[in-house]
Amino acid sequence: MLEILIVAVISAVCSLFNLSVGLTGLRITLGIIVLAAALQRNAKLNVIIASAFAGIGVCIVRILVSGVSSGFSIYEVFNHSLEILFYLGYGIFYYVLVRSEKSVYKTHLILLLMLCDFGANTIEYAARHFLLSSSSATSAMETAAFQTIFLAAFIRSSLIWIIAKFAFNAGEPARKIENSENGKNTKGEN
Repeated sequence: MLEILIVAVISAVCSLFNLSVGLTGLRITLGIIVLAAALQRNAKLNVIIASAFAGIGVCIVRILVSGVSSGFSIYEVFNHSLEILFYLGYGIFYYVLVRSEKSVYKTHLILLLMLCDFGANTIEYAARHFLLSSSSATSAMETAAFQTIFLAAFIRSSLIWIIAKFAFNAGEPARKIENSENGKNTKGEN
């Protein structure tokens, strides 16, 4: 549980650093990159709990920063709360697509990460559209095209893959854990 809290805190702080994608207001934040890299690195982390805690942490940090810089408002609290859906959605997709993959023919990790990211972005996009469609703050998100969301998913997934492949020098540890005692590959536990 301590590892999950550490990942959530680091993800929350890193979520404050972002790059804008195009002119749509869509951002590539480092928070999800930290979460996904941690999930990839440590197969024992519970994906759903870690994603939920990271999403809650990101929400709290963004509300605090927004409140300090421009004052607290119910709208800002609700707006940032939708980030929880993105993180939780990412965690669910990650669990189903990456951790639970049992196929003999393994799909490349970067493609699975792109699906996770695109699916989570779609969930957040739909929630913002249906819950905040009357506000001007979502107008930028509403103009986000498929290509922009896909580009953001590709960039984030590429960064996660690079970290998992080269920085950790571990290939795909969350999908397979090398059992050094008997030389067999075993599935990672959740």
